[in-house]
Amino acid sequence: MGLAGYVLINEANIHDSQGAKAMFMAVNGNENFKRVELVFADAGYRGEAVEAAAAENGRKIVIATGEKGKFVVIRKRRGAERTFGGFHTSRRLDRDYERTLAGSETMIYIRMIRLNVRKLCKERELKSAA
Repeated sequence: MGLAGYVLINEANIHDSQGAKAMFMAVNGNENFKRVELVFADAGYRGEAVEAAAAENGRKIVIATGEKGKFVVIRKRRGAERTFGGFHTSRRLDRDYERTLAGSETMIYIRMIRLNVRKLCKERELKSAA
């Protein structure tokens, strides 16, 4: 689990592929994301438009897929699912309490910081115990 580099929340009527194009445009030229070359995504981001937006911004997108009709653990996707699962332990993220999309994005950043601080404290305790 790592710190979220960028959070973009869309309205419910915008498909994932449209949101992906907006995300690629938003991070294009940002110094923090210059070294990002490979993006892992789930099947909702499949399509030529998303691949074109990624390529236009100098990135390659890899779609995590499994066998149809069969549950398969996809290694790279597991980290993302655990991260999103951690949001449900936060009261503010369990329901949609925020009035604006910016407020929801801010709460995700705060939750990610909290999760990572707790992770760092656990690692520190383990090192001091050894």
